[in-house]
Amino acid sequence: MPAVVERLTQLGLKIREARRMRGLTLQELAGKVGLTASHISQIERGLTSPSVSALLSIAGALDLPMEHFFAHEQDAPMIARSVLSAHALLTRQPAPGNGSQGAEASTRSRSGEKSPVVIPEDRETINIIGGIQWQRLTPTNEEAIEFLELHYAPGASSGEHAYAHRGREFGRVLQGTLLVELGFSRYTLHEGDAITFDCSIPHRFTNIGDDPFIGVWVILDRL
Repeated sequence: MPAVVERLTQLGLKIREARRMRGLTLQELAGKVGLTASHISQIERGLTSPSVSALLSIAGALDLPMEHFFAHEQDAPMIARSVLSAHALLTRQPAPGNGSQGAEASTRSRSGEKSPVVIPEDRETINIIGGIQWQRLTPTNEEAIEFLELHYAPGASSGEHAYAHRGREFGRVLQGTLLVELGFSRYTLHEGDAITFDCSIPHRFTNIGDDPFIGVWVILDRL
């Protein structure tokens, strides 16, 4: 069985098991995440890959951390509550920079404890198929909060459909243009703009510009 197909199958089985353990029908879970029961069924059978937004919503509806779905994935170690689709690749690779000179000194303090400073070369990085990259700006996983630098290639989108989850988001555009669909409203953000919103409102992000989008994002109480 091809690796991608096997990964989709295992992911679907974990979602189905969690749903049944909570006594939810396909229709009930679909209603919680804003998808159709047919779509949920296809995900559970490994016939389709959930988008980043869909998987985030499913994890929230099932009250599970994201790493639950990938705990046994060899290519996804230490996901630590981060978000990726079944096709995503957790690279743990250095972010673009000028090399790793000084990296060792910056990641450990003199006492041997983890340094509070995170240089670009040491950021935990998730590359998501579709031209999206998340870079964690904290040295370790933080409880109920994520501090990120988001990168969207031109045309990249957070998913085919808007999604909702628990929490609150704060973002500022460093470069490029981002279309934020928030409920029935649409906002176009440019360099220097900032946005704050309740995550329970269905939302979707798309880079509608010709240049890469870069933004700093804070997500509180994501799950």
